[in-house]
Amino acid sequence: NAAAAGSVVYFPAGTYNLATWSVYSLGKRLWLRGEGIQSTILKGTAAASFLSITADFRCSDLTLDTWSTAFNFSSLTTVLEAVLIEDVEIKTYLRGVYADTATVGAGVRNFAVRSCKFTTGTSYAILIELPTMEKMHIAGNVIKTCVQRGISLGDNTLLFADDRGEYIIDGNVVDGVSGGASSAFGII
Repeated sequence: NAAAAGSVVYFPAGTYNLATWSVYSLGKRLWLRGEGIQSTILKGTAAASFLSITADFRCSDLTLDTWSTAFNFSSLTTVLEAVLIEDVEIKTYLRGVYADTATVGAGVRNFAVRSCKFTTGTSYAILIELPTMEKMHIAGNVIKTCVQRGISLGDNTLLFADDRGEYIIDGNVVDGVSGGASSAFGII
């Protein structure tokens, strides 16, 4: 709450037990940064979500362990200019990076998820379904053991097809996707 828009919120190495955390609505541009995967661990509970994000956002160099939804962009009502999630591990989760809204005028112009690890998910690792999706960069991620889709971009209704741009999907490893309507990768 105290960080000014545009600030870096730095987590030194260690394990931060956030068992009493309630989902935080992040409505200002911030960069969350740790000391590295498995060096900085933000530990929650399976019932709690970490962040609901409605502003430009960057996150790097940390592990999120045991969250319902790690990063949720489903409350967007505008178009964000930049989201970058890199060198982050998300483990024991329902939804890792999740954006699902048909709100007209909602989306992201530059959305990157790079060099991340997703392990033991019970639903989606990366699901982005927004009316505006330009310059999607999903690269170098490792997704192991999830139940819905490993990477899902788009939806099969015109509600999500207003403004689409360049998609770069490169060097991802998706292994162990199971479930009824599951797939390792889907662009619709």
